[in-house]
Order: sequence, then structure tokens, then C-alpha cells
Amino acid sequence: MSFLYTANNDSTVRTYFIISLQCSAPRSELKFSNVYRKEAETANLKSTITSSSVIISIEANERTPLLADQNKKRKSYGNKQYVRPNKEPSSSTSRKNMICNYEEPWFHNFRLVAFCLAVISSILIAIYLLIIQTRLPTIGFSLDLVSRDIWSKLSMPLGSLLNHSNVVNIMIGHTGGKSCSNPDSCTQILKEMQNKVNVIKSEMPYNFLIGGDGITYEVRGWDYESGYASVPQNSTLVIGLIGSYTNTAPSALQLQSAYSLIKESIRRKKLQRQYQIYGIRNLTISETDGEALFRHTAKWPRFDTLLHIK
Repeated sequence: MSFLYTANNDSTVRTYFIISLQCSAPRSELKFSNVYRKEAETANLKSTITSSSVIISIEANERTPLLADQNKKRKSYGNKQYVRPNKEPSSSTSRKNMICNYEEPWFHNFRLVAFCLAVISSILIAIYLLIIQTRLPTIGFSLDLVSRDIWSKLSMPLGSLLNHSNVVNIMIGHTGGKSCSNPDSCTQILKEMQNKVNVIKSEMPYNFLIGGDGITYEVRGWDYESGYASVPQNSTLVIGLIGSYTNTAPSALQLQSAYSLIKESIRRKKLQRQYQIYGIRNLTISETDGEALFRHTAKWPRFDTLLHIK
């Protein structure tokens, strides 16, 4: 059996199988001889084929067993054809291609995820820093202060000047009288207290008084010594809460204002940072004078002890 391949000008492909049969009498053996011819025209063969040969023509679109292997090598992808190369890649090259095909997309996805996590972390850190910068403290340091010349029109001696570098003590107590809850009632109580001490031509013995409305009223202020003879006047600021707080605790607003006044005194450098807080208990009134007040001030970080005066 032999193949004869011809092609004409209109790209029509024909394959001719030329089968030559020879018979020998003694052994009755059938032999096949192959004849291969390269030159052929479109419809007729140029050379003469022996009478014992059978010519079989096959169109290009016909399937033959001998051409099956060639057809298997062709794969169709849409309108394109992919021809598998005859040479098989080496094992090392195949392994390298497998690594590229499977690991490279995973590596790109990992880089994308890492980038997204970095961006999100940066945003969260920025938000956290912004919150830290704008967060208000638990105890506010704002101070509503009314100066003496606003609520009082009396001209009275205020005592000796203070040396602020020596001021390291805060004395806190209560007035023991009526309480107030608004500026008008607090101002009225302040004037009544001032008239009582006007007989001795001296101002009230407090540096500051704090009303139930949370407003701080200046009496002798930061620059003058207090009028309490039982305390070291040249190193002390005396703060009083308007009202009686032996059995009833002062309002949270009063306590917060007292603490804010201490912080403002440090900010203005009228009080040293190593200050201590003391409670003033008047034993002439009661042995438990100001008990409800001192239960709260005793919890302050720099509270030291109670001072008993008569």
C-alpha cells in the first residue's frame, strides 16, 4: 500500500491509495508492493499505474485510520486551531510551567489582600489618633469664675500678698449655712456673709467660694492670704462650698468646680504642682462638721488629712 498526495490550484486535496497486488502460483501468497508517486496533476496522474494496482481516492474531509493520529493532534478552540507540538517538553520545564500557572495568581492575590489590609490599618490608626486628640478628660477643667468686683461693691482690706512659689496647700471646707442653686441666690448669700464680717473691717476668710450652681466666686483671690489664723496663711489657698454638708453631700457640680479651680490655679502658676489637700473641720460647730463633704474629698488623689480648728 502507498500514499499519493496531490493538490490542484483550487486547494482541493485528494489522497490516493495505490494498492499493488502480486500473486505467486506455488505459495498462493499475496504480496503488497508500495508505489509512491510525487508528481500528479489535478484530475489525472502523470505516470502510468500498473494494471494490478487499484487506485482509491479519498476526499480531504474523509476520515481514515491512518490519518487519525494527525487529526488527534489538532484541537479546535472557536475559530482558531491549536496544533500540539510533536516534541514533548521536558519534566523540569513542565514542572516550572505548573508552578507558574498555579502559584503566580495566588501570589498576586496575596499582594492585593496585603495592600488592602495596610490601607485599612492606616485608616484605623488615623481615626484612633484623632479620637485621642479630641477626647475630653473625665473631669473637665473649665472654670466659671466671677470676680469680686462684680458681686461686691464694698472696699475692704484683703490681707497680705501671697508668694506663689510657696503656695503648696489647699484647704477645703463649707460655710455651714444656707445653700444656693443659681447666681442670684448665691450672690445674695455672699453679700449677707460679707455684711457679718464687715463689723471687723475684714473680708471673709476664703480665697474662693463655690455655689450650688457650680460657679466659683472670687473673695480674696489668688493674690492674698486667707483669713484663717489656724492654717499656714503664707502657703495656703482656702476654698469654701456655700451650704452645710455635714449630713448632705454637695452636688457633683460643686465638687467638679472645686477640682477645676485647683487645676486652674496650677495652670496660672498660683499653686505648686506638689500641692496637698486638707479638710477644715470646725469643732466649735460639731465634731462631725462637714462629714458628708470630706467623704468625697478623701477620695481625691492628693487629699492628706483633716485639720481641726476652733
